[in-house]
Amino acid sequence: MAQISHECGAGTVVTENLNYSARRMTQVWPSRFPNVSSAAPYAQNPRALANKVYNGRMGNRAGSDDGWNFRGRGAVQTTGREGYVRLAASTGLDVVTHPDLVNDPAHFLRCGVADFVNCGCLPFARRDDVRGVTRRLNGGFIGLPDRMAWLARWKRSLGAH
Repeated sequence: MAQISHECGAGTVVTENLNYSARRMTQVWPSRFPNVSSAAPYAQNPRALANKVYNGRMGNRAGSDDGWNFRGRGAVQTTGREGYVRLAASTGLDVVTHPDLVNDPAHFLRCGVADFVNCGCLPFARRDDVRGVTRRLNGGFIGLPDRMAWLARWKRSLGAH
């Protein structure tokens, strides 16, 4: 729940926001956008930005709309064609053809938990290894202090120590 709370803003941000300024893109993706002029064509253009930063990786096909179609969604921000294919296999939902099913209230938590398990997070979660879970789920350590705070908050709320 700590990871879900961070990844989707406690359920308030269920689709990745890719509406960035050129300056912000140079901070988030410095290897892709070494300067503001290289980022300018993608500024405030979420679809173009998604395709630029996500195509050619995570199973997304180069020169397609896969980056946009398989942008982060859901409780744990499932991202990339490969992530959606794994999610479809583990849930039986056709999220590859219909990616917005990940955000459907009827499937939201099921998809989030399935993706959490698919990413290999469970062994780390059992040990309260927030760093390990974050690395598996997010690929880095973005928001680590917030994730740790969420874990403490959830544990207090559930009476766990």
